[in-house]
Amino acid sequence: MAPVLIISNQVKQAIAESGESLNELGRQTGVSDSQLSRFMRGERGLNTTTLDRLAEYLGLELTKKTGADE
Repeated sequence: MAPVLIISNQVKQAIAESGESLNELGRQTGVSDSQLSRFMRGERGLNTTTLDRLAEYLGLELTKKTGADE
């Protein structure tokens, strides 16, 4: 069974793998690069609206595991 990652860790991983600077990601999503930087360092969390914007931009979606996936 694959390890389960909490949502914020999945978003951090997607940001890191995107290859975009935090400045560019911030420009594209309307989230400040300082807020993104603090999030990436684990100093602050993000509210659901901000997580939604980042997830949409990064092509992430939340799914529920069922049956054989669990």
